[in-house]
Amino acid sequence: EWLAQSETYGFAVTLEEVNGTAWKFITHTPHDKEFLREARRRGIRTFPYMSFYQALLLETLWNVRLADHPDWILVSQSGKWAPTGFWESEDAKNMYCTCPNVREYADALLGYLEVLMERGASGIFLDNVHPNRECFGEKFGKHKHLFPTQIEGFADLMRRARELIKKYDPDGALLINSADPASLPAEFWTHTDSEMSESFICTWVSEKRWGEWHKNWNGIDKKVPAGKQICCLSYLGHNKEQSVTEDAFFCYASARLMNYIWGTGYDRKSVKDDSAIRKLCSLTLGKPETTELEKEEVHYRQFQN
Repeated sequence: EWLAQSETYGFAVTLEEVNGTAWKFITHTPHDKEFLREARRRGIRTFPYMSFYQALLLETLWNVRLADHPDWILVSQSGKWAPTGFWESEDAKNMYCTCPNVREYADALLGYLEVLMERGASGIFLDNVHPNRECFGEKFGKHKHLFPTQIEGFADLMRRARELIKKYDPDGALLINSADPASLPAEFWTHTDSEMSESFICTWVSEKRWGEWHKNWNGIDKKVPAGKQICCLSYLGHNKEQSVTEDAFFCYASARLMNYIWGTGYDRKSVKDDSAIRKLCSLTLGKPETTELEKEEVHYRQFQN
């Protein structure tokens, strides 16, 4: 119920930044017990970041250090370790794709998730929900698979993760990010409480709004299963064509037209005046009273408040 009632949320913020907002939850939080328990004491739901898609070779992350478990690495058709898709674009060297279809790897991730839940988390924000379609690890004798396909293996890991979250917190949730809700495999929706539309209208990799509003952004709600919630994340402060205030209002309104939850990431140092963003995050429009309407090319929707 709290998720359905949410209208905005906090992304990588401090507990003090929650003050004055209508946020019921925050994502990308610290993983330490002190933060998670203090947030719970204040009635704020927390969702630390995890990924089941990739891991570091030489550093321990989420209870995983691939140098100690090379058999957990996803294997390409040529028999080599599969580097992360962010190897070049984000200079993520020594980070490799992992195989969620390997029991020991899945168990290690769930073991870390259980630690987070014991510390007071409300669930996790699961990033990179775009698993590789194939792993040849079994073919090359590197490891054994639990399921015939990677989609089945990833879906089962999501199922187990969500069940573990609910065991500790019946009101907890598994928030995921595939970046493109319209293309999320049907097998994943069953185990998902909320999906994400990342770089919603505004992104950190472009100096202007990207995508075509009618084609890429408006109408996402018609492309996903009915009743499923979406968190929209807009990266503000990078657009050179419109102001941060203009972008904030446009992105917020576009998300709320679909009754979706809006959040933003921005550099506090470069965005000198975030008062408009803070104002939007303090609003509570209430339940929608109409569907999205259009008159003379203006899109609008009426809410309770």
